[in-house]
Amino acid sequence: MPVEGDDRPGPESLDVIEVHKRVEQFLQKLQVAIAELDEKVRKSDEEIRRRLDAMDIPVNDSLAAAAERLMARQRIAQHANGVCVIAHQILDLAPTTDLNLLLASVDAAVLGAQKELAAVQSDSNSTARLTALQAQLKQLAERLGRVDGAIVRLNAAQHVLDDIIENQSLDAASAAVVAATHKVADSIFSRIHAPAEYMVTADAETPLKRRDNNSAVQLNQVSTGQRAAYALSMFLAMNAQVKDGPTLILLDDPISHIDDLNALSFMDYLRNLVLKSDRQVFFATADEKVAGLFVHKFGFLGEEFKTIELTRS
Repeated sequence: MPVEGDDRPGPESLDVIEVHKRVEQFLQKLQVAIAELDEKVRKSDEEIRRRLDAMDIPVNDSLAAAAERLMARQRIAQHANGVCVIAHQILDLAPTTDLNLLLASVDAAVLGAQKELAAVQSDSNSTARLTALQAQLKQLAERLGRVDGAIVRLNAAQHVLDDIIENQSLDAASAAVVAATHKVADSIFSRIHAPAEYMVTADAETPLKRRDNNSAVQLNQVSTGQRAAYALSMFLAMNAQVKDGPTLILLDDPISHIDDLNALSFMDYLRNLVLKSDRQVFFATADEKVAGLFVHKFGFLGEEFKTIELTRS
């Protein structure tokens, strides 16, 4: 770096880092030299005091302090002069070079180097951040792909559910069952319920109609016993259509809401069903009279008829 005011030829540029390093080394050496000088001054002061004491001359504290200050100034001047000489030797500077200006130039160069270093570190951090963001973007893209696949599957499931609700709902299934079994159910209904006022229809909304005038009848317009008879008729008709399922019928107090006459009719129908089909009947009841009637109706089966009594402990 050219130095203003110096007409002598010098280096075209200054290695700031090398200069800074050499100045620091020199300052360290200077500190060691100052410490050695201080030790010599202390020893000289002690020698002077010792000699004054030997000569019985009292020591004046103010004079000693002034002398100390004077010697300190001399040391500083000597050190400063030595620094200047060494700095000129190291930097190849003219004796008239302004060291303050040179120091300011060095500080500016160091500051510029620090800024460049910070910029390099910032670029490095930005690159690392960009790499991390790219990795996150890739992960998000993969998750988005999985979500898109899930949405496609959900849409397909929604179409299936819509079709089930529209074309295969419980009402539609009930209507189909009634339409397919109403003839068999009507035959059973006429055998287990008397008097034969109603007949089973294929209409799920109005499953019964009067035999005398064919007027439609809803289930809430008939008695509890008639509703129970209709439910048993539909159940037995559906069971009769099962070809590949278990050959058994499970009944839990099926005649609890049927009058005695129709209960007997139902028992007779079950007995004929057992004799003429391959169905096995499980009949559960908590009524001892019904249980006795069932034993009376099915006891002729002998060993094939089993009674299991269950009690609460």
